[in-house]
Amino acid sequence: MAFVISEETLRIIFREGGIPVDQWGVPGTRTLSQLAKDFASGERELGWDAEHGWYQIVRLVRFIIVHPEKGTLFESHQIEPGGNRLERNQPPGGKMKTGEDPRLAAERERGEELPILKGKTLITLDVSRTFKSSKSCPGLLSLFEYHDFSIETSGDEIPDDYSVRDHDGKMLYFAWKK
Repeated sequence: MAFVISEETLRIIFREGGIPVDQWGVPGTRTLSQLAKDFASGERELGWDAEHGWYQIVRLVRFIIVHPEKGTLFESHQIEPGGNRLERNQPPGGKMKTGEDPRLAAERERGEELPILKGKTLITLDVSRTFKSSKSCPGLLSLFEYHDFSIETSGDEIPDDYSVRDHDGKMLYFAWKK
């Protein structure tokens, strides 16, 4: 369940945990306010344990789509409405909401990123978890939980220069990689 936590409360617990929040809010990083909104919306959760201290939990669905000749489909980059380019180089997919069923999240994300494959069968592949340093929140460890799916497709439906506009107005660009 998503919860509301104030920016000031985050500042206090992160400082006490040795997380350098004064490095946040510069280009390429999030602000405490943005992180608080992410927690409230359910896009991220806050975790703590004795081994890792404070960390954020990010649950994602990913689509692993392989074409026998073209390779694997990747989201190469995004262009934000203001023109800022974000390099992605990762499988298509997106964040789950707190408590959201992985299959329902995959259906939602497929509708946003791969509407060209609407109606194709989803195939559950694997769930994996890994801790990584956060690029967007320096000093805050992230636990990424990946729910991997494939989509029953030959891949021929996806053109080499495939792009789509998402619900936030960003243009998403995809490429095949061998």
